[in-house]
Amino acid sequence: MINRILIIVIALEVVLFLIFLFNFATGAPRSSQKELTPSPSPAISEIELTGWFAAWDQNLAESSLPKVMQKFHTFSPMLYRVMSDGSLGRHNIRNRNTMIMFARKYNIPLAPVITDEGDSGRINKLLNDPNTQEKFIQDLINEAIGENFMGWSIDIEQLNSQDKQAFSRFVKNMSLELHKNNLKLFIIVFARKEKETYDPSIAHDYGTIGEYADQVQLMTYNFNNDSTDPGGQAPLEWYREVLTYATKTIPKEKILVGLSTHGYDWGAEVVGLTYPEVVEIIKQKKLNPTYNVTQSSQMVSYQDTDGQRHSLWFEDAKTIYEKMKIAMSEFGINKFAFWRISAEDPKVWDIVPNN
Repeated sequence: MINRILIIVIALEVVLFLIFLFNFATGAPRSSQKELTPSPSPAISEIELTGWFAAWDQNLAESSLPKVMQKFHTFSPMLYRVMSDGSLGRHNIRNRNTMIMFARKYNIPLAPVITDEGDSGRINKLLNDPNTQEKFIQDLINEAIGENFMGWSIDIEQLNSQDKQAFSRFVKNMSLELHKNNLKLFIIVFARKEKETYDPSIAHDYGTIGEYADQVQLMTYNFNNDSTDPGGQAPLEWYREVLTYATKTIPKEKILVGLSTHGYDWGAEVVGLTYPEVVEIIKQKKLNPTYNVTQSSQMVSYQDTDGQRHSLWFEDAKTIYEKMKIAMSEFGINKFAFWRISAEDPKVWDIVPNN
């Protein structure tokens, strides 16, 4: 009797082992899900995430940051700006100290974002006036040391192709001085291809920036926007071209891929929408979005109460996860940021493990 039981147990174990091998090899079983946003695959344990937080989302900081701060390896809130005279200044943010406090609580290094306020005049002065630039860089050092920042994220977009040499020189000058003080320099750049036609993108010389910056943060989104026809934020053909060029010109370990969390609604006007705003429209109008494979985007069309046709394209956990997997599996890049925190599909956090 004992021998018979033993034989049965062994046989069952063999069967279970064979089932395990079959499932492992085929990926079975796979369930189909009909949620608005399918649950993403398990968290990608090896990624490093930077938290980008916009100044105009300050009212959401106190509610959203405690939920996600532990996901970040670096926190880069938009706290500073280039002033009209080319000097360093702070954004007027009510809960600035609260955002910094959350980062301190979880021991997340801070590298605040500095913006150009959409003004090319102040950037021209900063790039081309040696005295203004020297003072700006010294202010970066003093402020970072005084506030115990790890460094800075520079987001200067008011450029044209003629600024390429001056901007590259500025990056080099910042890098040399910040590094003397053990501070990091992150540069946020436009996504670009090898043969680029968008003039501001040409001003960002990937090769030089990649040489001197500690990290080059690609704005890998906004291919379709309020000035274009409807479509996804980062169509996969374009996305792959951008990452191909980036990995040719920048050391791979320095590349961070920035991914959009928002979308656009093309109607009589084009309106940018956060994921919660998209969900509200979908629920109100009882819409059924579909996934566009080539655009790597969710989309849906509808008609408003005035009879105006709309084309709504947006990102969710599925589309973001897909682009992260491409960056990792095809290009060996594991650093990411979401633009922007508080605009995202909540399920995106299921992808990202705690730091």
